[in-house]
Amino acid sequence: MTREELAERVALVRKVIALEREKGCTDRAVVGGLEALVQRQLPQAAGAVAGYGRMSPNEREEALRRLEARLERLLSRDSLRLDSPIRLAPGVGERREALFHRLGIHTVEDLLTFFPRRLEDRTRLRPIKELQDGEYALVEGVLRAKSKVKVRPNLELIKAALDDGTGLLFGVWFNQPWVWDQLAQGERYAFFGKVEIRFGEIQMENPVWEKAGRREQTGRFVPIYPSTEGLSQTVLQNVIRWTLRRVGPVIPEVVPEEVRR
Repeated sequence: MTREELAERVALVRKVIALEREKGCTDRAVVGGLEALVQRQLPQAAGAVAGYGRMSPNEREEALRRLEARLERLLSRDSLRLDSPIRLAPGVGERREALFHRLGIHTVEDLLTFFPRRLEDRTRLRPIKELQDGEYALVEGVLRAKSKVKVRPNLELIKAALDDGTGLLFGVWFNQPWVWDQLAQGERYAFFGKVEIRFGEIQMENPVWEKAGRREQTGRFVPIYPSTEGLSQTVLQNVIRWTLRRVGPVIPEVVPEEVRR
């Protein structure tokens, strides 16, 4: 297996791990189960999740941690350098390489010096009843209901009602069928996006969302990068974060010690 293939397979397994946690460690993130996927993609790491389908949710969370540690060890043997081509960065590969080239990113060093154009404040939690049309806001609550409607033959709408105790906010997604599987009624979620008052409802179209308390996309200042069509902010943020974990320890510190104090 080439370094590029290894990086792509590790990125795939990491995505499945994230989805598995979103689903509450129910072994429903991928058809056939997590263990079978790892056995196919990275058999050298399959021991970390042996018997996953028979485990309790708590045991599965421990297995996911073991698997993540195994993935890190696999990648540490595969030396990623600052001058490595961008296709070798985790989550890139040949499929996305051209998209990164459009942004002037050709090497790992280019990626790590690709700075955000701004930081978006996603820290201030707002009561739903106080939201105003046109503002960007962060809300958190329990998902009370969700619905799926075929608006036209080629247009499907998913709508989810979030209740924070002060009111209801409806998240709206078009032609994103995976959202239906990932959102679970009764779970707490954080939504961030532009508020729109439509049809007598408070809505957010295509909000950023995650389980409450996760603090990856909400609850903090989030970097917003220059982008290009086909390359979302989430993908950019994940690729940069994963790559920094890989090469961060070998990047020399340039800030003088007296300043760092």
